[in-house]
Amino acid sequence: MKEIPKQKLRYENTWKRTLAQKDLNEIESLFHSLSEPSLSTIQFIPFRVAYNHRGDLLATVLIQNATNEHFELKQCPIRFEDAEGYLVQENFCSDKLRVEAYSTTPWTFIFPKQNLQRETINVVKWSLAVDSD
Repeated sequence: MKEIPKQKLRYENTWKRTLAQKDLNEIESLFHSLSEPSLSTIQFIPFRVAYNHRGDLLATVLIQNATNEHFELKQCPIRFEDAEGYLVQENFCSDKLRVEAYSTTPWTFIFPKQNLQRETINVVKWSLAVDSD
């Protein structure tokens, strides 16, 4: 069985400069609490969900890349579900997000208020996933 290289926590350039130390500590704590991912997978680990001043949904995750290639966000349909089920899906494309092979990177996805299927979120359990439909 091939051993997976140990995950490394990496930030997009502006994150370390703009995040509060408390948030950086919480991200690092979550990262160190995670078990190593399965080989050849990309996982979205929930970190925080909130609304901004416009009512848009902000979903922050740690993206774990357990593949031997980098992961870029190129027209990816990302689906948000909470404890009550489907809430929203958006196509995301960013030239700033690049998750290196065998790395974990925090990222926030912004879902516009007008596209949400419901006004409230049941945050007891939530997830993000690349929608393959």
